[in-house]
Amino acid sequence: MIEIIGIKTKRVYVKGNQAYCFRMLNEKYPSKQGTIYPEPLLVVRV
Repeated sequence: MIEIIGIKTKRVYVKGNQAYCFRMLNEKYPSKQGTIYPEPLLVVRV
Protein backbone atom coordinates (compact mmCIF):
# COMPACT_ATOMS: atom_id res chain seq x y z
CA MET A 1 0.00 0.00 0.00
CA ILE A 2 1.23 3.50 -0.81
CA GLU A 3 0.20 7.10 -0.19
CA ILE A 4 0.79 9.93 -2.62
CA ILE A 5 1.32 13.14 -0.65
CA GLY A 6 1.89 16.74 -1.73
CA ILE A 7 5.32 17.95 -0.63
CA LYS A 8 4.30 21.57 -0.03
CA THR A 9 0.82 21.13 1.48
CA LYS A 10 1.21 17.63 3.04
CA ARG A 11 -2.20 16.81 1.49
CA VAL A 12 -2.85 13.09 0.88
CA TYR A 13 -3.99 12.89 -2.75
CA VAL A 14 -4.65 9.14 -2.87
CA LYS A 15 -4.01 6.04 -0.78
CA GLY A 16 -4.15 2.41 -1.92
CA ASN A 17 -2.18 -0.07 -3.99
CA GLN A 18 0.24 1.28 -6.58
CA ALA A 19 -1.91 0.60 -9.67
CA TYR A 20 -4.99 2.21 -8.09
CA CYS A 21 -3.10 5.32 -6.95
CA PHE A 22 -1.54 6.09 -10.31
CA ARG A 23 -4.80 5.35 -12.15
CA MET A 24 -6.67 7.83 -9.93
CA LEU A 25 -3.99 10.51 -10.45
CA ASN A 26 -4.13 10.01 -14.23
CA GLU A 27 -7.92 10.33 -14.19
CA LYS A 28 -7.91 13.40 -11.96
CA TYR A 29 -5.05 15.26 -13.70
CA PRO A 30 -5.07 14.24 -17.39
CA SER A 31 -2.77 15.98 -19.86
CA LYS A 32 -1.78 15.39 -23.48
CA GLN A 33 1.83 16.49 -22.91
CA GLY A 34 2.55 14.25 -19.92
CA THR A 35 0.98 14.48 -16.52
CA ILE A 36 1.11 17.82 -14.72
CA TYR A 37 0.24 17.88 -11.01
CA PRO A 38 -0.60 20.92 -8.88
CA GLU A 39 2.54 20.42 -6.75
CA PRO A 40 5.50 18.04 -6.43
CA LEU A 41 4.32 14.69 -5.09
CA LEU A 42 5.93 12.17 -2.74
CA VAL A 43 5.15 8.44 -2.99
CA VAL A 44 5.41 6.74 0.42
CA ARG A 45 4.99 3.07 1.32
CA VAL A 46 2.60 2.57 4.22
